[in-house]
Amino acid sequence: MTVSISGRLIERAAQLSDRARMVLGLIDGGQPWLAWACTSPMAHYHFVDELTLLAEVQKGLHSASLVFLPRAGLSISPLKLMSLETDTLRLLARGESGDTIERHAAELGHALQTDQLLTNDQLASTNGFLESLGVGQATLFKLQDLNDRLALFTLMSSRSDAVAGPALQAEAAAFAVQQARTVAQFCDYYQFFLLTAGTSDVPHADPAVRAQMAEAALYRLLPLIFGRLDGLQLSASPLQDRELMSAIRQWQAGGRSVGFPNVSQAALQMVAHGGYRGEESPAAIVRLVDAYLGQANALLVRGSITAQSVGQDGASLRYTVEDATHQAQLEVSPERMVYLRSFAPLPPAAVPPAD
Repeated sequence: MTVSISGRLIERAAQLSDRARMVLGLIDGGQPWLAWACTSPMAHYHFVDELTLLAEVQKGLHSASLVFLPRAGLSISPLKLMSLETDTLRLLARGESGDTIERHAAELGHALQTDQLLTNDQLASTNGFLESLGVGQATLFKLQDLNDRLALFTLMSSRSDAVAGPALQAEAAAFAVQQARTVAQFCDYYQFFLLTAGTSDVPHADPAVRAQMAEAALYRLLPLIFGRLDGLQLSASPLQDRELMSAIRQWQAGGRSVGFPNVSQAALQMVAHGGYRGEESPAAIVRLVDAYLGQANALLVRGSITAQSVGQDGASLRYTVEDATHQAQLEVSPERMVYLRSFAPLPPAAVPPAD
């Protein structure tokens, strides 16, 4: 009967941190399992830390990495739960225990919104969004995971199509379905279309012309960004901020750059922030791409991490790196690859006044 965390013998749940104990209580069967493991002569479990214990208990009991909280209607990784404020965990525990006091429900709803956590009902609303775009029956959307739903909800809630009417949105969706091979790429290409063809200098062109413009821009960009998809492979996770930045700078010292996560993100970044405005010359496009990545990687040398977040899936991480004038968004994938999600000037109001 051995349960240990980082070599420390665990004989009862009280030896866990308060947060880990609360998360274990949210895993169906989690607390009874630990009580059994601490007393059963057959049990021999060794974990490197509390995060690993929680993740493996959830997966071992349910063959699933996400905890489902039926009363909250929330699917969430125990690793994400561990990143929440103690008060939020208490609210979740109250709700799952059957506490239906209206005040607590309102507080929980606010807490979930603050932490950008989406319930299954909210995620299911993306079905109506896709139907409104005329692509709800596309086979691309027949099989979706949590991150696919999250990406669609973010797109649905964004202002990327604020100036586009329903017809133009439908055109963007049709283009994106044709080009995308994943749901995340659909979201990228939808925005790409609106930024290239949808807001072009020829807003009255017919749909066929707009689609041709977007396709031509995409096909000019893609061959020239294949060599810019490099990511840094991390050896450990999670990392402290300083360890992440040190790993990035060591990578750069070897003459390498932190690149785009995939082709759709690369194309979107170049039209959104990289200065691409329909250039046809390969040499001109290469200069734009290299300048964009060069400036972004220079920021990673001089900047500092100002924010970080764990995805609802518990496996994806986002970091914000800033200096006085610019901001970069880094993505750490579930495979622990570091990519550049975006690089752009800070909004004017966020730039501090000069001394």
